[in-house]
Amino acid sequence: MKLAGSAWMLVSFETDTEKIPAVIEAPATLTFSAEDEQTHRLSGSGGCNRYFASYTLAGDRLSIGPLGSTRMMCGSNRMAQEDRFFQALSTAERCEQSNGELLIAFSGGMLRFMPVTKQADGSAPR
Repeated sequence: MKLAGSAWMLVSFETDTEKIPAVIEAPATLTFSAEDEQTHRLSGSGGCNRYFASYTLAGDRLSIGPLGSTRMMCGSNRMAQEDRFFQALSTAERCEQSNGELLIAFSGGMLRFMPVTKQADGSAPR
């Protein structure tokens, strides 16, 4: 599976007991750096703050290094999503692409993402 250069927007958090939709007005995003940029880096928005981390991908096994982020405060819905999102990313175990979506399994559930088209300047939406 090739993730380098791809950009994604969170659709939902899924567990065995519930499906929590992403906060539409504050999308959480995930962008994997292109191969010619900083290899094995990812970045995006948690819905409030920008974040970055390193990652390794071996087959379908995904491991995400410690997250660094800005420290702004936002409304409670956005902060709750961001806390849940950052926790899920930090416990990522594997990933797969299915029906055009990116699914990331983490300790306790699954993150579901849809692809994001890059902007004219080549960057992902922020």
